[in-house]
Amino acid sequence: FVLANIKNGSDPVKLLTDLLPQLTDKIIICDDISSGVVPLDAVSRMWRESTGYALTLLVRNSSEVVRIFCGLELKLKENDK
Repeated sequence: FVLANIKNGSDPVKLLTDLLPQLTDKIIICDDISSGVVPLDAVSRMWRESTGYALTLLVRNSSEVVRIFCGLELKLKENDK
């Protein structure tokens, strides 16, 4: 999603901001691309940075956030119910 929008010249974070009301009660899955060497090409760097901003926006507006690493669940943010 983020990379496709960058390649189309769109701002993925702005688009997600506009779509937030439609994302209520949805599950969003994202691969972790934050580890490792910073990419050399500009598009890959923009993709990596924009993904971070997009996830920050989604986490801030989520009731629950779970990270799965090697099959282990880590709750980063829990529903207040």
